[in-house]
Amino acid sequence: MRFAGFADAWEQRKLKDTLSLIKDGTHGTHKDGNFSMLLSTKNLINGKVVFNKSKDRKIGKKDYDSIFKGYSIHEKDVLLSVVGSIGRLALYYPQDIPIAFQRSVAILRGNKSLEQEFLKYVLETHDAQRQLKMRTTMSAQPDLFLGDLSQVMIKVPIFKEQIKIIKIFDSISNLIASNQRKLEKLQELKKGYLQK
Repeated sequence: MRFAGFADAWEQRKLKDTLSLIKDGTHGTHKDGNFSMLLSTKNLINGKVVFNKSKDRKIGKKDYDSIFKGYSIHEKDVLLSVVGSIGRLALYYPQDIPIAFQRSVAILRGNKSLEQEFLKYVLETHDAQRQLKMRTTMSAQPDLFLGDLSQVMIKVPIFKEQIKIIKIFDSISNLIASNQRKLEKLQELKKGYLQK
């Protein structure tokens, strides 16, 4: 399915050829602290980074600085779960507390020809999710190594078409979120009536 005005063929590329960064979270052990949240696969929920300041693990500034010594995380970096529940996705947005990720989360940053939101949407497709599962190593828990992840094939249109696709999917996501809130309010109302 194509939009009017777009006829250029989509290029099929290996994920590694579309990225300027592919990195997983920290592999080390870190002491508990009070500077930064240390998040994992379980914190990628419905396309968002969700954490609980009172329950999720925190580390100190020294450990945080050592994790990000060679790179930094940027707004809209794509986060992908690569241990346990393979294939969960979220875009990173700065929080009111610094965040670091355990090895179970990969950080992906597209090059200049790939929009971050489009990268997230393309990795949510059935084909991409199937490839992620196929490349997963099964041991004590499922594991997707970065070398295998980098070989996943994706199809990429020109930048203008990526932007158009993002707008369509964002509007659908907003509609879903709006209806979800309405549904939750109706469920609360029903529960209240049942109690009365």
